[in-house]
Amino acid sequence: MESLKEKVDDVSINDDLRASEEVNLDIIVTSLTTSFRVGNIIDFKKVPPKYMVVLYCQTVQLKIDDCKIIIWHSGKSQCVGASSEDQALTAARKSIDILKSWGLDVTFSEFRVMSLFCSCLLPWRIQIEAMVTKYSNNFTCFIRRKSNYWMLNTTRARRFLAVYPSGYVRMSGLNIEGILSIVEEALPFFSEFRIEC
Repeated sequence: MESLKEKVDDVSINDDLRASEEVNLDIIVTSLTTSFRVGNIIDFKKVPPKYMVVLYCQTVQLKIDDCKIIIWHSGKSQCVGASSEDQALTAARKSIDILKSWGLDVTFSEFRVMSLFCSCLLPWRIQIEAMVTKYSNNFTCFIRRKSNYWMLNTTRARRFLAVYPSGYVRMSGLNIEGILSIVEEALPFFSEFRIEC
């Protein structure tokens, strides 16, 4: 498997508004979510009660190497919070070993990356109020714990980009290509309302 880090190091994106200028961004994969199957339907009677969680439905939740493993009755499972694909794969395999130690007949299969969460810092600050006023159809404001950020409205599903006035950008997508395309879509807005540091 090709490393996610190798795919996003030294990303160079050409800015349409300033064609003579090239913007170099260091996009960092902060976490990813993966899914896998444990094979069979899980017999929750064999699971120690301290690992059982009931929110909307019964699940088994394990904390392994800074990752949270969530296992549903059907055998569908997720690994949340891994910082690399290797870490997620290791945590998923360890969860299989734990389930086997409880006497469950499980197998590991169908491992895949579901979504990536990335961040980068623009080399400038953004006049965010002016940008959102001019392009109000393109952005939605969110206020969270007194920290305002604006989310770019995208036409493609399962992509997210949030920008802060400091130039800090968070984004998520299904793969690196999706992350890069949403950054390319947003960069002309950011460049137009830049404040040089």
